[in-house]
Amino acid sequence: MMKLLIGLLLITFTASPAVADTPLDGVVAVVNSEPITRHELMLAVAPYLDKATSEGPLSTKDRTRLEREILDGMINDMLVVDEAKRMGLEAKREQVDAQLTRLKQANGWSDEQLAEALKSHGFGSLAAYRDRMERELLKNQIMGIKVASRVKVDEAEVERTLARELQDGTITERRASHILLKVDDYATEAQIQAAERKLQEIRARALAGETTFEELARANSQDGSAPSGGDLGWFGKGELDPTFEKAAFQLKVNEISVPVRTPFGVHLIKVVGERSREVTDSGQRETLLRQIRFRIREAELARLYDQWLSELRDAAFIELK
Repeated sequence: MMKLLIGLLLITFTASPAVADTPLDGVVAVVNSEPITRHELMLAVAPYLDKATSEGPLSTKDRTRLEREILDGMINDMLVVDEAKRMGLEAKREQVDAQLTRLKQANGWSDEQLAEALKSHGFGSLAAYRDRMERELLKNQIMGIKVASRVKVDEAEVERTLARELQDGTITERRASHILLKVDDYATEAQIQAAERKLQEIRARALAGETTFEELARANSQDGSAPSGGDLGWFGKGELDPTFEKAAFQLKVNEISVPVRTPFGVHLIKVVGERSREVTDSGQRETLLRQIRFRIREAELARLYDQWLSELRDAAFIELK
């Protein structure tokens, strides 16, 4: 699986040298004085549209929603990058070179194979991809300055959270298996509902005793845990996606959930075990504190980012055509 490629490629499209000279009669939005053309938007929409239409034609409503969501992401991206440039930030060539080297090494690619992979993901040239990477590096830099540096974790809140979760000197852990059907970020509601219906059918087969949940996971799950029957091992609170975790801790042992939506897709969850683990030393306690600090920090990071982005949008001139 091309994990690193996915991490680097599946980001919101913005203007690139390949489309910079597109005639302006196709402008769909203006951000400050910079246009976004219809051609650029269609380049961004294409990968998601191909996937969406592979399962049937999109309604006009769904296609409009898809285009609007991607356009909104493009606008946000432009505002963040423009702010980074205004502050005098820049992406070093050697940083981009290092990213490309890691990408090739992670996938075992030659230069020719890299070029082919980039082409298959909608990049007309290596230069276009380098431009994208430079923009992402700029975004990371300004995020560190404007958002991450403002995150403060209240240690009193950390201790209070630990006290709630640590009862009688023990923590509760669960072991679960799951079946995942991946759903794209820009999937239509119809596509999400189709995944949920399929999981309901799978759940019915498991409840009827037709076969085991583990065998159904091996046959249907799109997660890396599929070969092991969907087994996720033991986990405590704060270790998995919050929505997934909430569902897992509400189930009884051997109970199978209804379909659960998370950023990863739609899941069926089966809890296969529960145990209490005693926290006996300072090392274990500190591990729990670190996990709680991380959770609080991530939540605050998301809140501050949304706030900062809202401020950028309020201060900008944005015109939709």
